[in-house]
Amino acid sequence: MSLFITGTDTGVGKTHIGARLLRLLRASGTLCAGMKPICCGDRRDAEMLLAAGGDGLTIDDVNSVWLKTPAAPIVGSLMEKAPIDVEKILAGFQTLQRRVEHVIVEGADSLGLLRERFGSGDEAASPGGRTESGWVVLITRP
Repeated sequence: MSLFITGTDTGVGKTHIGARLLRLLRASGTLCAGMKPICCGDRRDAEMLLAAGGDGLTIDDVNSVWLKTPAAPIVGSLMEKAPIDVEKILAGFQTLQRRVEHVIVEGADSLGLLRERFGSGDEAASPGGRTESGWVVLITRP
């Protein structure tokens, strides 16, 4: 099973929630991994997810695309003239799915990338927050 964590804005706690869930899964004996498909600026979020649930994984397993510009992924991609390789992200996700029981994916830029690729994002998440391969969790501020 997979879980996609997104948020209403930056700094809302997506990484902390994802890391906590990974630690809980590991404590129960479950083989799990975190994934931060796109990092912008630094890789701290991916490093936190790796530390929480990445036995035998590398930072590149957890983070498929690293943009050096500290901005939203779409902005960083444009500034660096480096298109976001969605196929690379999907391949990395599928590899993790084969290696562990549960993958917790933290989205970047809220649903920005999904909106760019799919328009409204309706194709990415169906009613009830269920996707074809897992659940969507929306983190908000109180």
